[in-house]
Amino acid sequence: MRTLKGTSYPYLERMKVKGKKRFYIALGIGFVLLVVGFSLANLWTITFGFLALAFCGAYLSNRYNAEAGIKGERMVTAALQQLDDSCYLVDDVLLPGRRGNIDHILLSPKGIFCIETKNWTGDIRCNRDEWTKKERRRIYSMESVSKQAWKNANDLSDLIRKRLNIGMPVTPICVFTNPSAKLKLTRPTLPVLRVAELSEYIRSTESLIHLTETEILSVAENILSKHINSQQSTTWN
Repeated sequence: MRTLKGTSYPYLERMKVKGKKRFYIALGIGFVLLVVGFSLANLWTITFGFLALAFCGAYLSNRYNAEAGIKGERMVTAALQQLDDSCYLVDDVLLPGRRGNIDHILLSPKGIFCIETKNWTGDIRCNRDEWTKKERRRIYSMESVSKQAWKNANDLSDLIRKRLNIGMPVTPICVFTNPSAKLKLTRPTLPVLRVAELSEYIRSTESLIHLTETEILSVAENILSKHINSQQSTTWN
C-alpha cells in the first residue's frame, strides 16, 4: 500500500495539549482555593475548590481520549500496510462544510473504502444504526458510529460525482482498535471489524467497480484539493 497523505493528527494533538493545560490550571486553582478556604474556614471557597478539582478528572479524560484516538488511527494505518501497492491511502481528510474529519480513505482497484476508527473500551452494542454501551446494570445511548460512517461515505461519493461527473460507490467501514472492547452486533448496516480483520476484509471483498491506477490517482487528487481548500477556509474564517 502507498500513502498519498499521512497525518500528524492535529485535532487530536490539540485536544491532548488543551486537556493537559486545563488539568493543571484546574488543579492549581482548586489547590489554592482549598488552602485559602480552610485557612479562613470559608465554606464557599472550599466548595469552589473541590469543584475545580472535580473538573480535573474531565480534562484528564479528554487528554487520555485524544491519546487513545491517535493510537487507534495509527493501528489502522499499520494494518493497511499489509495491502499491496495497488492501494492508496489518504488519512485525516476534512471536506468543505463539515465539522468532523474522515479518518482514512482507502482507494483500491476494487473501489473506495471510507474507514471510521474507534478506540473505545467496554461493552459496546449495535442494533442496526443504534449504538449503546452497558456499564454495570445501566445501558445508555452513544453516538451512532454507523450513521457517522455512512455520512462520511455519502459526502465523499457526492464530492467525486460533482468533481468528476461519475457515480462511484464508497463503502463505509467501522474499525475498533481496542482489544478490551466487547462488541455485540445485531444486523449492523455496515461492516464492523476488529483492526486485525481489516486488511483481509479489503482483500476478500468483491469488486464493486474496477478502477485503473490513473482513475484512482485522479480521485485522490480531487479529494486532496478539496481537503486543502477546506483547511484554508477553516483557517481564514
